[in-house]
Amino acid sequence: MRHWRFVICGLLLCAYPGLTFSAPGEAHVVLLLSEEGGAYREVADSFIARAQQLAKKIPDVDIKQAGAVALDAWRGRAAPQLVVTVGTRAAQVMFDANIAVPTLRVLIARKAHESLQAQAKGAGIKTAATALYLEQPWLRQFEFVRRVVPKAKHLGAILGPASQHDVVELTNAAMQRGVIPLLRILTAQQEDSKRAGATRDWDAGTVFKDIAEQSDVMLAVPDPTVLTPNSAKWLLYTAYQRGIPVLGFSRSYVSAGALGAVYSTPAQIGQQAAEIALDALQDAGINLAAAVYPKYFSVAINRSVARSLRLEVPDEAELLRQLNAPEVPP
Repeated sequence: MRHWRFVICGLLLCAYPGLTFSAPGEAHVVLLLSEEGGAYREVADSFIARAQQLAKKIPDVDIKQAGAVALDAWRGRAAPQLVVTVGTRAAQVMFDANIAVPTLRVLIARKAHESLQAQAKGAGIKTAATALYLEQPWLRQFEFVRRVVPKAKHLGAILGPASQHDVVELTNAAMQRGVIPLLRILTAQQEDSKRAGATRDWDAGTVFKDIAEQSDVMLAVPDPTVLTPNSAKWLLYTAYQRGIPVLGFSRSYVSAGALGAVYSTPAQIGQQAAEIALDALQDAGINLAAAVYPKYFSVAINRSVARSLRLEVPDEAELLRQLNAPEVPP
């Protein structure tokens, strides 16, 4: 009977946004979604499913949508013990509310989380907050490069405002995996041109052509200033013209023409978020760990592109085994 009660609760959650998941526990957790449905709901559903698997006392979980809930009601005794914001908008809404509730931010880029932390420090806000980053760690990405394109020696990548501070970390990770990074940083002038509505996105074709001529493989870095929908196409087109593989950061980019990608699904993010939350809730108070990268991840390979480039790439299951090997650091 208990199993079926959980199944019914899960179905109700999917059908009725904002419904409270009540179970025999003492902790109260709110999942604050940036938007209803899509990846945000997938994170929430996975969070609840994982909590059911692990918790002896399952916390009460509310699912709310940012902008559709009066956060002022959480001041004082009505406050949840932990808020899990899902997406950047939800994280910003929770931050702006300035409510002293420990917060776990998920489905958020590292740069966005660090920016909120810097703002909190500047304003003297001491509310505990941590994050599960959306991006993959650089070492994992370059291990993926080594496994997929083992003969590559020079890797081209373009960085922008959200990624340029990772130059040292990126370079060290690349060198540890025997790859020489050839980096270009989007200049302030190019960025201003982009903001002004330049039709060619800071002349993406020219920039990609220049770096592609020196590279054996190109890495699509998830920086929204660098990879707009238009410039992302330029990158794939330029690489295709020169027979150079592109490694991306999402399954959709692989479907669009990248050779491969290592990424975490919303379900995997939700699973790890539940584990982090339950660890934090074990103590009398909330003890949030430091921000982390995803530990669960997937890989995707575009076999048509691999054949076109005459590359023999291991299948996805073998790549996952290799990337999860004990000797490969996260």
